[in-house]
Amino acid sequence: MMAMIFAAGLGTRLGEYTLNRPKALVEIRGYKLLDLQIRKMYAFGITDIVVNVHHFADQVLDFLHHYPQKEIRFHISDESGELLDTGGGLKNAAPFFEANSYVLVHNVDVLSDVDFSNLEQRFLDSNQNCILLLKDRTSSRKLLFDSDMNLCGWKNIQSGEELSVKNASLGAYEFSYSGISIMRADFVANLPGIGAFPLIPSLLEAAAHKNISGIAIPHQWIDVGKTYELKEAEKHIDNYYQKWMK
Repeated sequence: MMAMIFAAGLGTRLGEYTLNRPKALVEIRGYKLLDLQIRKMYAFGITDIVVNVHHFADQVLDFLHHYPQKEIRFHISDESGELLDTGGGLKNAAPFFEANSYVLVHNVDVLSDVDFSNLEQRFLDSNQNCILLLKDRTSSRKLLFDSDMNLCGWKNIQSGEELSVKNASLGAYEFSYSGISIMRADFVANLPGIGAFPLIPSLLEAAAHKNISGIAIPHQWIDVGKTYELKEAEKHIDNYYQKWMK
């Protein structure tokens, strides 16, 4: 299994922490967010990792160039000229993925205790093009799934905006996306969308004719997107992330 880390974001919600560095290099307990992801992936045997770059791209490139674990092969998807959003950024990286392979897609600012090997096996057993890791948590944005956990819609609870496929029923299951998924390489290469575009609307369009499902494995999780979450993230590292730091 290969991996892609979304590391190109501006990180504006982190305020002063990203004035002179990218979000991917913000530190928690002395570890950079990007380093935390790489260490965990490597612990599960992942040695081919694609990283997209945009904001302070040179800093990320320097960090990866000097990364101590030399058997890890880093592939740089350069978005320094234009930030391509999550969907466009993923599709832009498709040439780095080996034919007939599948890819762990991971936000750089998401920390979790998810067992990647278990998630990989669930994906292989599912015969899906894409499987999204889900969590039942408080969020204004929800993904909708039918009784077989096939992706069938999205809604913003606050604004009332909705997107749907397969005519989602009132009884559809509602979950929040964890920012972690596994996708087939050929599926990524053919994501609907051109240039810069978000991932979720593209997946909803693809779900009309491709198998996309969700899985709600219980897991500890935090999205380090705002300043107040940095302190909470320290607890997460202390509680379940230390085993990947060896």
